[in-house]
Amino acid sequence: MLRGLTPAESFLTGIRINHIGDIRGDVDEGLLAKAVDAVAATRSALRASRGLLVRDSSLADELAVPLGPEETFRATLLPGTFVLTVEHSIADGRAALALFRAILETYTALAEGMEVPVLPPDHGRSALDGLRHWSEADVAAHIEHRRATAADVPRVPFDHLPEGGLDLRRLLFAPELTGRLATRAKAEGASLHGLIAAALLLAARAEIGPVPGPLGLVSTVDLRSRLVPPMAPDALTHCSSWFIDSVEVAEDSDPFELARGIRRRLRAALDTGYPELEMLALETVVRDPGFSNLVTVNLTNLGRVTSPRLPRGLELTDWSSYMSSAVDRWNPDAPHGVLPAGVFTVDGRLDITIRFQSHCFGPQRIERILDHVRETLTRGATC
Repeated sequence: MLRGLTPAESFLTGIRINHIGDIRGDVDEGLLAKAVDAVAATRSALRASRGLLVRDSSLADELAVPLGPEETFRATLLPGTFVLTVEHSIADGRAALALFRAILETYTALAEGMEVPVLPPDHGRSALDGLRHWSEADVAAHIEHRRATAADVPRVPFDHLPEGGLDLRRLLFAPELTGRLATRAKAEGASLHGLIAAALLLAARAEIGPVPGPLGLVSTVDLRSRLVPPMAPDALTHCSSWFIDSVEVAEDSDPFELARGIRRRLRAALDTGYPELEMLALETVVRDPGFSNLVTVNLTNLGRVTSPRLPRGLELTDWSSYMSSAVDRWNPDAPHGVLPAGVFTVDGRLDITIRFQSHCFGPQRIERILDHVRETLTRGATC
């Protein structure tokens, strides 16, 4: 039977995760439709008005189409592109990623004449079911500590342009450069995640200028391995939380020093159960205006993945992922806002995507931010 949404899942209703795969070669529409149906049949949270949609439209037009009121996902084949859109309340970033892989790998199995096993529906276990016991006093103490340390942080200024819409920019780093970055970060006692976060924070600080105060960084945390029992990596559910860090950043800060501090504080937060306590405290946190201006950079990192195998004659030439919302959560009238970034490494190639409202971040500002991030990371890999 279907379960109800947790507070964290309800909070994410209306946000969509999009996975986009550019495919070279002729895709068999009938087989892809069978793959979509086969995968959806094993995951009871997936509901669509119909199976695979085949449309001769642009990617921008497809992404502008909202999910229907009873839909939780949509699979669409455009000319040369497969698009999977998933409601964020039923899947976190890694679950949506696993779903994208499962559909294309099932397609490959069907194309190669393999039998696709018929599995019973998975109803999606809640992350709250596997958290170790935390008392009400533990949660209350966490909220009080958050409240005592909460302070508004500087944010990236908005440009307030008269025209614009949702847009995105991507930074792609070749596998060889990505490997050097990861090796250098490890040698410096940091992590690739911490170094990427440092580059984004430095870019944000360059835009903000000498406004006093630390910057706020959100790092998402996958809870799957921390549950009892652990949750399968491909389970279709929302199983991520976050850590909000306070980072002292000057325009001339050393990115590796910043990255070491980010790694150290994130590890300490994991040791104290911060991400789990955040999930349990969410209903209080989202209602308290004192917790609303704590973030300068929001970083979602899906980690390292390999491309799904496709049958002979097809090639996945690009794979991107980012979030969109049924309701525009940007406020162009605000003086400043959060810099959001999504990261994953596909086949050794680092991909940093910034999804933004161009009313707020104009073309010159977003290009300066991207150039700053690119230069920081390139310099870090070559020094």
